Amino acid sequence: MTAPELIREIESVGGVLTLKGARIRYKLPEDASPMVELLRQYRDEVFNVLRERERAERCYIHQVQTTWWVRSEERRVGKECRSR
Repeated sequence: MTAPELIREIESVGGVLTLKGARIRYKLPEDASPMVELLRQYRDEVFNVLRERERAERCYIHQVQTTWWVRSEERRVGKECRSR
């Protein structure tokens, strides 16, 4: 099993994996508790996959926020020009 497969498996049974600093936090249903040992076994790989996922999400959010600001600025300038 690879780290991405393990993450998908955990999430498919309703588990949640998050990063808190250099630690992996997890919430698993009781019936998925055997996955904790696999999570420990693949810890470094899982950490890297989650970190890359987090970076991609942050970049997307930044892109959306930047796009919103540019559009707002364009609208503001357009309104100023029309009012003159």
